Amino acid sequence: MEKNKFMVRVSCMTYNQSSFITDALNGFVMQQTSFPFVCTIIDDASTDGEQKVIKDYVHEHFDLRDSQTAYEEDRDYGHVTFARHKNNKNCFFAVVYLKENHYSQNKSKAPYLVEWTDTKYVAFCEGDDYWIDPLKLQKQVDLMETHNEVGLCYTDYCVRTMDGKVSPAVFESGADTVPSGFEDHLLRAGYIAPMSWFWRRTYKDLWQNSMSFIDGTFAVALEFYKNTEVAFLPDVTSVYRVSDGSASHPGTKEKQLRYQLDVYKTQLLYSEKYRVGPELVDKIKSKAYFELLPLAIETNRKDFMEEAAAFFDSKNIYYSGLMGLCHQLAVEQREKRKMEKELNGIRSSKAYRIGKRVTKTLGGIVKKSKE
Repeated sequence: MEKNKFMVRVSCMTYNQSSFITDALNGFVMQQTSFPFVCTIIDDASTDGEQKVIKDYVHEHFDLRDSQTAYEEDRDYGHVTFARHKNNKNCFFAVVYLKENHYSQNKSKAPYLVEWTDTKYVAFCEGDDYWIDPLKLQKQVDLMETHNEVGLCYTDYCVRTMDGKVSPAVFESGADTVPSGFEDHLLRAGYIAPMSWFWRRTYKDLWQNSMSFIDGTFAVALEFYKNTEVAFLPDVTSVYRVSDGSASHPGTKEKQLRYQLDVYKTQLLYSEKYRVGPELVDKIKSKAYFELLPLAIETNRKDFMEEAAAFFDSKNIYYSGLMGLCHQLAVEQREKRKMEKELNGIRSSKAYRIGKRVTKTLGGIVKKSKE
């Protein structure tokens, strides 16, 4: 197999996702296609044993003895394994196990993939998300091959929470709506499931030039909406796993606000870059101020509060009542978390555990006495 004959490259970046990565790998190898595809998997020097999980998976399911296709090499930046799946002959893995964490050093991983980047299409899935439709890649190739005007295709998806619960399909259930275009997506700052994305490699610069934000995929989606046609495939192909502490689900109120403000900054930047009308800019600002003020007050972000007040003043909007309501909401949220913290402390105490056992025993005695 010549390295430049792959139709699709699947990009998977992963770090410290040892508990989830097997689901992602299974989603790759289950793909039934009429064309060869290569999955480039880069582990960014994980410290939770993920590299061993991936190595064990590759050694079990891939043919490392085939000297015509497989090889393993130690390089200055890490260890590289390339091999073909034992049963799915169209599926190849190119795995890079980095020695040093590149994210913390702001170092690009792109140079390590040049052997496999000459493909017509690119798909994307991070190590904690996964695919559930074995025809995902085939369906997207079929769509793109017959619609040359489309640069990006994405699909419906489900959400899996940390307790293992999986939601109904997001767009099909009406939990969210498919963006109508650039301005709609810009205003709503929506989420169109990057783990389901599939794009033409000719648009690679849209990806590479837009990932400097906390939510880089939002900026990338805006670029695609503005520069090419974006197609929605209603099939449910993917699962987005909600991970506590991730960029989109930060653990503290301060980090939550920082994330939301970065999204707001992205909205303003793209409003200016593509010269959208002043009415849309006002809608973006109004939405951000109304939605983020309670969180800004709770975290004492005076700069944002002053910015919001100045905006309302400039529009002759009476906002003192709004500020009061936001203060009330912030106080209520603080009190709620305080009570939850105290309750969790009680529940974790030895006295509570003993009391719970006694209560359970008494309940059994009462039940028997009634019988």
